[in-house]
Amino acid sequence: MAKYEKLTKFIPVMDSDEFGEWEENGDLRYVAYHDFVYRFFDIVVDMTEDEKYYTQEGVEEILDECGIYMMDGMTYLDIPVDSLSGDAVLVFLNLIQREEMEEGGVILSLLEDRVILKWLERLEELDRMEA
Repeated sequence: MAKYEKLTKFIPVMDSDEFGEWEENGDLRYVAYHDFVYRFFDIVVDMTEDEKYYTQEGVEEILDECGIYMMDGMTYLDIPVDSLSGDAVLVFLNLIQREEMEEGGVILSLLEDRVILKWLERLEELDRMEA
């Protein structure tokens, strides 16, 4: 099995328009994601257990290696995908999952904008380069 195959196998379903729907429960508004999104991020959690994926030092080191410096105003849409290492993609997937807990809809927006799909295609490319 290729290094990132657990994630890249989701490429066909990430290339769709159906990821989840906004729902309301009283004052609480959240996205009810389709099952495959939850399964995907369960795998992300498993693959990013090492502290390098969630400590500030680890994240900065990984992104610095790719020449990526998250500056004020920079968004995930601004990230040059072709310069990402596999670790950098995992860092971003971990970060957006944490952001989702604070502000619902982050993942949905990145799925709809095809950002996550592009990251997965980059992982697939890295796997091909390693083969």
